[in-house]
Amino acid sequence: MKLYILVSNGGDGSFSVDAALDPKVIDILRAANQRGALDYDSPGCDGDGFHYSTINVPDGSTFESLDIGEYSQLTLESVAKYIDEEDGEEEQ
Repeated sequence: MKLYILVSNGGDGSFSVDAALDPKVIDILRAANQRGALDYDSPGCDGDGFHYSTINVPDGSTFESLDIGEYSQLTLESVAKYIDEEDGEEEQ
């Protein structure tokens, strides 16, 4: 199982770290980036554009078992605003 780690620009010189367990979250953000829909302060965006890293975690891991706080959790619900509204679904 993979944990996706995204560094985001806070806009004030600071950076934050977000995490996703669902690869569909990354698919949505990647498609939004390709459409030009991400800003400098979007998840996974910093001065170098959109990117992320992965680490392997034990199968069945949850945000809670990995001690990832609620403000760092990226879920399908939290990235829903990046889904392409023209056709109602994410681009592949």
